[in-house]
Amino acid sequence: MMRIGVLGTANIAFRRMIPAILKNDKLEFVGVAVAAPSEWTEPVDDDEAFKAAKLEKAATFTEKFGGKVYEGYEELLKDDSVDAVYIPLPPSLHDKWSRKALSYGKHILVEKPFTLSADTTGEIADIALANDLAFYENYGFVIHPQFTTMKKILQDGRIGDFRLMRAMFSFPFRTADDFRYNKEYGGGALLDCGGYVIRAAEAVLDNELFLQRAVLHDSDTYGVDIYGDATFETADGRTAQLSFGMDNNYKCEIEIFGSTGMISSSRAFTAPDDFKVVLSLVEKGTASSIEIEPFDQFGAILDRFIYLVENKDARAEAKSELVRHASLVDEVMNKAKRVKC
Repeated sequence: MMRIGVLGTANIAFRRMIPAILKNDKLEFVGVAVAAPSEWTEPVDDDEAFKAAKLEKAATFTEKFGGKVYEGYEELLKDDSVDAVYIPLPPSLHDKWSRKALSYGKHILVEKPFTLSADTTGEIADIALANDLAFYENYGFVIHPQFTTMKKILQDGRIGDFRLMRAMFSFPFRTADDFRYNKEYGGGALLDCGGYVIRAAEAVLDNELFLQRAVLHDSDTYGVDIYGDATFETADGRTAQLSFGMDNNYKCEIEIFGSTGMISSSRAFTAPDDFKVVLSLVEKGTASSIEIEPFDQFGAILDRFIYLVENKDARAEAKSELVRHASLVDEVMNKAKRVKC
């Protein structure tokens, strides 16, 4: 039984990850950590009120899921009974706390993006490899049966020869205090929803990708990119057109077009555990649908993480996949045309 704790009280941990941990018979949830005063990154007017609010939110976790509240991220990491940590902190904090966790001998499961750059991602993976520890990034949609079904339909030639892939992930504006709109926390659409569509292109095209064009629209108000698009090609000319945004109409789609048909999903990246996905298929002019039964995407991520903990020989390939993805995100970040909005 692997004992796993959570750094921070992120909503994704409460809604998705901890419930998945509790259902896994190889894992035990030990608790959630809130930042100690020396670990705070937010500007604080009233230290006691701020601490009380953090502890109150953490209490909702333990009331629902059990475990204990650790009054400090490092307090959790110092607990020798903890084997692994899930890190759903804002992206700019992933680097520091991943390194800290590894220094205490903990396996790490990190929310996307793993870090803010490919170089840093590679460094952390190397530290983990050198210390016989596992690491993984939470891009669960590529494990979902809807995604593997779409790939198999393409590979089996049911829609003819590949012509084009399009992926779109966007959502309406949330709230101004969301970390996604804060540059210091590693905010921005590319690092958030943009990572999904790039990861999808990697998995569908299954080959080295070359950036052809990219545009990022930067908000003067928030100092981060709030929407954008990118086009990638493979050496043999296959193309993926990608768009993403966090001030847009909601879209969560993948479309793969072939010479004789197409396959698509309208809930490609964030299907809940109880959601039956319906794929749209056209084969030689005949339209049909394929129902994909509800699937625990977060549970599948945990199974993959456990596999990497138990199989050290698989970790080098995990590093290669991780760094390759981070390098593509870096390329868009560094080469995109920047437009003020």
